[in-house]
This record gives sequence, C-alpha cells and structure tokens, in this order.
Amino acid sequence: MREVRSPKSSAVCQFAATLKPRALRAVAVAAVCASAVFSSPEAQAQDDATTAAARERFREGVQYFDKGQYDKSRTSFLQAYALKRHPAVLLNLGQAELRSGHEVEAARHFAQYLREVKDPAESERQNAEAGLATAKAAVAEVLLTVDDDGAVVTINGATEGTSPLPGTLYLPPGQHTLIARKDGRESMVQVTGVAGQSTTVTLRVKAPAGAPTTPAAPAATPVAPVAGPVQPPPAEPTRAGYQPFFSWLGGSPLGIAFTGLTVAGLATGTTTWVLAEGKDSDARSAELQIQAAADIDRIPDGVRLCPVGDQVRQAVSTMRAVDYEHACDVRQQNYDRADTYRTVRAVSFIAAGVGLAGVIVSYVATGREDNVASSTGPKRARKPSSDFHAELVPIWGRDQRGLAVVGRF
Repeated sequence: MREVRSPKSSAVCQFAATLKPRALRAVAVAAVCASAVFSSPEAQAQDDATTAAARERFREGVQYFDKGQYDKSRTSFLQAYALKRHPAVLLNLGQAELRSGHEVEAARHFAQYLREVKDPAESERQNAEAGLATAKAAVAEVLLTVDDDGAVVTINGATEGTSPLPGTLYLPPGQHTLIARKDGRESMVQVTGVAGQSTTVTLRVKAPAGAPTTPAAPAATPVAPVAGPVQPPPAEPTRAGYQPFFSWLGGSPLGIAFTGLTVAGLATGTTTWVLAEGKDSDARSAELQIQAAADIDRIPDGVRLCPVGDQVRQAVSTMRAVDYEHACDVRQQNYDRADTYRTVRAVSFIAAGVGLAGVIVSYVATGREDNVASSTGPKRARKPSSDFHAELVPIWGRDQRGLAVVGRF
C-alpha cells in the first residue's frame, strides 16, 4: 500500500504530535497519520475488506497501547501489518514490542522502518532511532556477509532469507548456529551473542577455483614372509610402582565416589556460573530499559527510579508508575537469583575440590602394585594394605566450612 498525504492530512499529523506526552507520541501521531492515509481519495478508491480489516486492527492496537496492554497492542499491530504493509503500522509495532519485552523483534522492525522509509518525518525518525537504540542494548547484533549471492541462510534451523540479507541480524543473547547453503555447498559458524555487542561473521560457499587433486598412492608390493624360529619376547624386569589410574579406579569404590563428587561439583558449578551471568545480564538490561523509559517520560536526572518513589509517581501517570514498579521488581528478582546461583557455584566448586583431594589421597594410599613380569608369568598386583583407613570429616567453624579427608596408611 502506497502512502498518500494531502496537505490536510499533513496538518493533522503535525497537530497530533502536540497532543500526547512523549511516551505515547509516536503511537498517537502514527494513528492519526494512518487514519488520514486510509481515508485519502486514492485509498477510498481501493477500499475493500482487507483495507477495512487492517484499519480496524490498527485502531485496536492504538487503544490497547494507550491502556498499557502492550502484548495485545503488539498482536493487533502484527495483524494490521500482515494485511497492509504500511510504515505507520511498522513503527507502532516496534514500540509495542519494545514495551512488551520482545526486544529482538522490536530491533528488527525499527531497523526495517529506517531502511525502507527514505524520507520520514523528523519526529518519526527520532522515535525509530531511539527505539532501536533501546532494543539493541538487550539483544546481540550480527553483521553477516556471504561470499556468494543467492545462498540460503538459516539461523538455528529456521530460514532467514537469501544472500545478501537486507540488513543486520538481531538475535537474543546466547548460542546460535548460522548456516549458508548453495549448490550442495555449506558453510556453518557458531556465534555466541552478547547483549549490547556487535559481531561480524563471514560465511564462504564459493567453490575453490582450480583445487588440486591428490594423486593416488602406488600399490605396495607384497613381501613374502620369511620362515624362521619364533623367538620368545625378552623378559620384563621386575618393578614396583602404581597401577594405571583408570585400572585402579575401576576396582576402587572410594575412588569412584570421590570422582563422582568431583564431576558433579564441576558440572553444577559451571552451570550455575553461566546462569548467574545470564541473570546479571537480564538485570542490567532491565536497568537500561528503566532508564530509557525515564528519559522518554522526562523524569529529572538524580531521581531514584528503583524502588519507585513519590517523585516518580508525580512525574508520570498511575498506570505508567505501575510499569516502573513491575520493571524494578524484574530487575531485583534477576539480581537475587544471580546471588543465589553464585552461592551454589561456590559450594559446588568447594565440593569438587574435596572430591579431587579424595581421589588423590585414595590413589596414593591404595594404588601401589608389585609387578613381576617374565617370559612365563603374568603381572601380579599387590593387594592394598589392610592398615589403610580414610574418612570424610565435616569442618564447621566461625571462619571456615567444608569437608576434610582424614586417614592413616
């Protein structure tokens, strides 16, 4: 659908820009402008059931947005844009996605708006750029290039498009698999996305020119075996030492127990380390969103945003204050969970250290053997001494807690 603006519709759009506070101005302006576009003579000439449905979904989206029901607003704008791909719908869709926690989709739609609308109104361009900056703080940015056009690009198994892609990729933080395929050739890369950071990736699917071929190796000439007496292997000298570690471990219940404690401690510690970093990242992302909202609502610098106080409630509406309280609760919950994960991580690594110490002590105490090897006899292992004794003793004091291995051998 092509945007049509008469002098009257432009004046209406400029007037609408002064009606709403800064937080809702983008939606208000776009609503009036879209209404003018849908009502223009050319649009009326093409008015049909699809256009009417798109207009109705758009108005629903604006109403939900004004009520703070951002998920419903996002759904209505998505439906409107699916019916009529109009830039006014695209800009408002990004605003609803940003406020409903869909930062990846918001970044894509703000970027698409700035890429496709060649000469936007200054206020709309500023809103799109501000929304994109806020969304990018919570997502990973990937600049993907493919060395050949027409290659099919997939992200985590889902088709993204064909090269060259129209713009930058915006992905949620975490591990992602990027693949380009063309003419039976494939290039793949694993990318770890970090919120607020940009990564450049190149995939190569062009066939190498003039690749050399490896000549086949000549067949080996068989050599006839030479008959002769079979000589016995030389006798191995008698030696005493330790059994191979894994052979000892297979027959030592104590060693298996300590090894299991070590592995479990390392696995749990590593997992909670990653989880703690993720919750810290989520909390920082919530802080950035709160600050961005404060800038949009023109809350003076120096006002404490979390917990929400009287100064914030006086500066914004009651519904907006509820949004700030919810965002502050999300931020604090993420910080609390990160602290819990860090505590579990510390305990897990301590347990892994105790397990490793137990494995070493057990191996030193019970792993010795006397090997007697000759041309006629196998190796003979010495049984562990019956005097060996080991125990796990808890340590609990004012300044230290943990487990200790105590034994005699």
